[in-house]
Amino acid sequence: MSEKKKPDRLYIEKKDREDWDRLKDSDSQFAGVDNKDIFLAAMVTGYFEKVEFELKTKDGYFFAHNLKSSEAALVKAIAVSKTGSLDVLLDTEKVYEIAERYATGGLKILKEKIFSGEYGSYSKKLEAELLRQYAKINQSVVTLEE
Repeated sequence: MSEKKKPDRLYIEKKDREDWDRLKDSDSQFAGVDNKDIFLAAMVTGYFEKVEFELKTKDGYFFAHNLKSSEAALVKAIAVSKTGSLDVLLDTEKVYEIAERYATGGLKILKEKIFSGEYGSYSKKLEAELLRQYAKINQSVVTLEE
């Protein structure tokens, strides 16, 4: 019986390659950023917005060994949250598939937010949203402690 090989990269939907590349253009907040960083931003966006899509035709986007430990932990945390079980951590292929599905779902949303033409940069809007979420979580913690 042959042992299942651990996946060595994370994938994007092949038909979306142009959109991924567009996020790296000079007029983007992600200009000069590594593929994995864009992928993680799209993954988190897809997770936050609860949008995910199955990849039909996979195209390698970056090697898994390029993930820092904190980034790998984020990918795993999303998989655990999605499945509701720590058992998913035993299946790297499933963990990466979940990340890829959320990244695919978040891609269009992320692209729209960056190139919307609205006043204010994406990074400032993201900062404001993170602060709102932090305050919401912090308020929940305070309420639980009372």
